[in-house]
Parts: sequence; C-alpha cells; structure tokens
Amino acid sequence: MHTGSSKSGGVLFATQYSRLMIRRGKNRAKMAVANSLFIAIHYIVRDHILFKDRGEGYYNKFNTENKINIYIKKPEKLGVNVHIEAAPALA
Repeated sequence: MHTGSSKSGGVLFATQYSRLMIRRGKNRAKMAVANSLFIAIHYIVRDHILFKDRGEGYYNKFNTENKINIYIKKPEKLGVNVHIEAAPALA
C-alpha cells in the first residue's frame, strides 16, 4: 500500500516516514506518521491555524554532534580510520 505522504518529496511527514522506516519497518513508520498527522490536524482545527511544513531538513537540526559521532563510529567498527573537518560556512 502506497501512502501519499511517503511518496511526496521534501515534506516533514515524508521525511519522518523514510527515517523511521529504516529503523522500525514500514507498518510502524506508517502508524507513527499517522499519529503525527492526527496531532497536527488536532491543533490546526482546535487553534484555527495554518500548517507550516518545516521541510526535510528539520530533523537534521537536532543532535548534530551525536549524529556525527554515530557516522564516525560505523566505519571505525569496520577497521577504517576516519578524520572529519568542519566545512566552511555557506554564505
């Protein structure tokens, strides 16, 4: 079964689905996205507000240092030394 939110690119719920599908499986990812949609719809209806899509990079803003360490440890477990340098800030 294909879901609309999982196939459209660049939206918060599609990103959430693809991120969770890897770790939890398709069915649990669908249920988590459905729960997030339900919560969003609840607040939209209750508070009479518009939905603001935060984009696909929203989840990457959190725990960046932890994510970097996770990606460094994966190749090191395979016996590869990794050296990371910070990229220059984009203008």
